[in-house]
Amino acid sequence: RRLEPLVVDRTRSLLWGQVRPAAAPTVTLQIRRPGSAEFVDLEDVPLEADGAFVRRVTLAPGVSYRYRWTDASMTAREPKKILPWSG
Repeated sequence: RRLEPLVVDRTRSLLWGQVRPAAAPTVTLQIRRPGSAEFVDLEDVPLEADGAFVRRVTLAPGVSYRYRWTDASMTAREPKKILPWSG
């Protein structure tokens, strides 16, 4: 199985990721705030032709980040997540 990365660049406050180029034209960034059991949608981010995306965000301690996307066959993919940021 191919992995779709999600990278947090704390120096520049960026989330970067990449999905299969055949994905729908956007991914949905999601966050889970400290103490919450659920992720909520933050925003839809457009994909580049190669499936990459980047978005500047305000990173917060204890917040978890992930994204969800749909492939060309319209089959929803499992969200990719990153552990809470602490710093």
